[in-house]
Amino acid sequence: MEDAMKNACMSGETEIVKLFLDKVDISLLGLRIDIVISCQKGWDEIVSLLLERVDHSLFDFTAAMNEACRCGEADIVELLIQKVDHKFFNFENAIKEAFQSHLNENLVLILLKYINNSTWDIEGMSKKARENGWRK
Repeated sequence: MEDAMKNACMSGETEIVKLFLDKVDISLLGLRIDIVISCQKGWDEIVSLLLERVDHSLFDFTAAMNEACRCGEADIVELLIQKVDHKFFNFENAIKEAFQSHLNENLVLILLKYINNSTWDIEGMSKKARENGWRK
């Protein structure tokens, strides 16, 4: 079942994912990696479905957020930020992934809103941004 669910998430097969969630014991589905794959691929309907139907403690949100950032999936990042408790994220790691992706300036701006300015290493982040070709 794990492989079938993984393939459905990888291929963006929302209806098949719904069927699995409706008919199969959640513990047999390997959901920890499925949300990461769905975030990486940008399948917002599947990510929404998983967030609505599955206990959030079963997911690795740090990995999911980092993959969404690495792949430049701003819509997925916004969805995660809206629907998941922020304590599950490491925004500094996420922004590093976004810098390295070179894909989406808007994504970096979204993440900057959620960085804790009192603990954030702005100099280190600025250096990381320049290393990855960001100029603004």
